[in-house]
Amino acid sequence: MPDAIHALDDRGTQVDAAFEVEEAPEGFDVVIHSRSSRPKKDYAPNNSAYNVGFDLMLGRLKKLATRVAMVTIDSRPMRGKSIDDRRLDVPNHPYPISLASVEDLRQLRKAIGRVSSGYNRRIRLRVQLPSLWAMENLTQFLVRGGTEYTGTDNDVELANSPEDDIVIARTEGGLRYVISPRIERDSRARQDAIRIHGLSCQVCHFNFKKTYGDWGADFIEVHHAQLLASHAGTQTLTDFQNDLAVLCANCHRMVHRKRGAILSIKELRELLQVSG
Repeated sequence: MPDAIHALDDRGTQVDAAFEVEEAPEGFDVVIHSRSSRPKKDYAPNNSAYNVGFDLMLGRLKKLATRVAMVTIDSRPMRGKSIDDRRLDVPNHPYPISLASVEDLRQLRKAIGRVSSGYNRRIRLRVQLPSLWAMENLTQFLVRGGTEYTGTDNDVELANSPEDDIVIARTEGGLRYVISPRIERDSRARQDAIRIHGLSCQVCHFNFKKTYGDWGADFIEVHHAQLLASHAGTQTLTDFQNDLAVLCANCHRMVHRKRGAILSIKELRELLQVSG
């Protein structure tokens, strides 16, 4: 089971409200942890800011034009029951619930609380996003709010204003977009590739942060399966999922090691398995 995570509010202060993100069929599950019962002497309750955290999750999911396919109770006594027994029917909100069309998210949260036979329960939201996301990037978005990946050719850092974070394709390959590190390329395509594929190498699974700690955080290289130079002078539509890959520096160099020959990700994986 994934570790519980705490979100930051818009001022960057950690909120005492834990949640998890798990992969699910056709989307993700966002699990809002329950608030503990009345505190005992010298004991602070867990997830004391349950409502604040729930509202943050709904608000940030709304920014991504998320649809909620199902809301279920996820408390321990309920987990052995069928999904039909656990599913909540929220009045005036038939599934799937388009968060973009919900004007008052607090009222939605309160409605979920009323039909869950008690407020502050552990709730599981089955969410569907209009674009592809890697789970680690969705989690980071929900933690921070209003951030996405951006950066230079070989460095990736967080920046504000995700005005187009649900775009799934952009044109590349014009004369000002090339693969040489001495010439510009569209950094937004890099952002979306990392959003989809994450920050671990797709060949050897190397992750810079896991190896180097905070110094390696948010660092990875993005590889074009088709050289942009081969399309110079024409605008080419880049499919972020299939045309771009995230690679560590070693694997990226191996892909391009021989002039005029570029290995596919599949071919490099096979070489790595044979050598290993």
